[in-house]
Amino acid sequence: MAKTPLFSPPCSARVFDVNGEFYIFNPDTLKIYSVPKKIFKELNTADNLDYCTKDDLHFSLNEFFPSINSKVYTKNSKTGLYAIICVSDQCNLRCSYCYRRDQRSPQNMTLEDAEKVVEWLIAQDRSIDSSEQQLNLIFFGGEPLLCKNVIQYFLEEISRRVQNYSPRFSISTNGVLLDKNIATLFKKYDVRVQISIDGNRNIQNAHRPHFDGTGTYDTIVNNLQYFNLSNDRVSARATVSKKNIRFFEQIKHLYDIGFKQLSLGFVVDSGGVDYDIQHDDLPTIKAEMDKLYSFFIERLESGEILRINPVYDHFIFLSLRWSQYCCGATKNVFAFNYSGDLFPCQRFVGNKEFLCGSARLGLNKVKLKKLRDNSCFKATENRCNSCWIRNLCGGKCYFLSTTEALLDEAPMRCLLEETLLISAIENYISMRNKNLPLLKILAENPGSSFIEAALDRELAQQISQPDL
Repeated sequence: MAKTPLFSPPCSARVFDVNGEFYIFNPDTLKIYSVPKKIFKELNTADNLDYCTKDDLHFSLNEFFPSINSKVYTKNSKTGLYAIICVSDQCNLRCSYCYRRDQRSPQNMTLEDAEKVVEWLIAQDRSIDSSEQQLNLIFFGGEPLLCKNVIQYFLEEISRRVQNYSPRFSISTNGVLLDKNIATLFKKYDVRVQISIDGNRNIQNAHRPHFDGTGTYDTIVNNLQYFNLSNDRVSARATVSKKNIRFFEQIKHLYDIGFKQLSLGFVVDSGGVDYDIQHDDLPTIKAEMDKLYSFFIERLESGEILRINPVYDHFIFLSLRWSQYCCGATKNVFAFNYSGDLFPCQRFVGNKEFLCGSARLGLNKVKLKKLRDNSCFKATENRCNSCWIRNLCGGKCYFLSTTEALLDEAPMRCLLEETLLISAIENYISMRNKNLPLLKILAENPGSSFIEAALDRELAQQISQPDL
């Protein structure tokens, strides 16, 4: 068996020094081992242990050192069908970093096209095993609330046609058009609302203005009065670019105005050099993520679970040792454009090379198979197979993997993901060293979409046991 360096990339293990204590992360099993400093130094300098096989490594770590995350759980496989409905190609804002900033058209989905999409979705849902049925609709744009009548049609018709379970609805909106009537409609159909807002008034108005340059912060904050921010049905999504690279205070601001569910998105490889995160920004991002993890741990010590991603997801995946996977594009995730054409996800919408059918004509199975065969890992397998974060990253975005397949070096998004995961593992170790029972607290505070989608009742009972 070929020999692999133990602590030098590409490697079978990654070493972390947290407050002077050494830990070894095994990328294959996702276990984290605590190794006494003296033994670690001997391991890393002894000639006969400088190289080892993967099997040797797994045996040595399991035999001699304690793992701080030894329990393994199986994911709930009932993923269902996810349909991203791009009901409008229009947008009422002009965000500085938008990847489609100058590519919008004044097109909206008609009720006739919406009817065809509904028929396709119902047919797909009925064609799969009943135990796997779960229809998830995500309304997207442009700005989807420019087509309120179409959204209402989908909510009413899908709810009427699906009888044996409750379909899930969500929307990604800039929040400007939210009002009392929309809030009432969304409450009736239990629609999860994700509002794009980047931080305080200055940051939001600078990067997410109206077309005439006027700000949007006050309008959005005023519209929040119609929603209950304390539950898991309303969340904020903040975008981090080179222009607002010190983002912790912005996330803290969103928490302070009421958001208890938040997520971060980072601008990379968008083609906008003024906004794309670059290599020299990574140390700042690492420092800001460390602050965010510290805030998460601080609130956890008070018994509060902050559902801030990627912090929340990373801690869960490390706790349960769940391998990430490439997104479901071409498998159980599809996107419709305003005319009912089918694409692997919303990032591909409008790219004819990735057109894989329509609501009227159905799926092009030959085209779909070709797209499925080019998975995230397959598109970039030479890079991914030798990468130590491969099982925590999972290849991530299918769209970006296909467009980066010919690159010799890891693209910026890979370096960013590595930075995020280094921060995650270091802070996860700190959390475990404080003996904070993350999973137990999580099980005692149900209601998140993560719990509903990924943790069944049996698993929740296992998690609540005192040994965690």
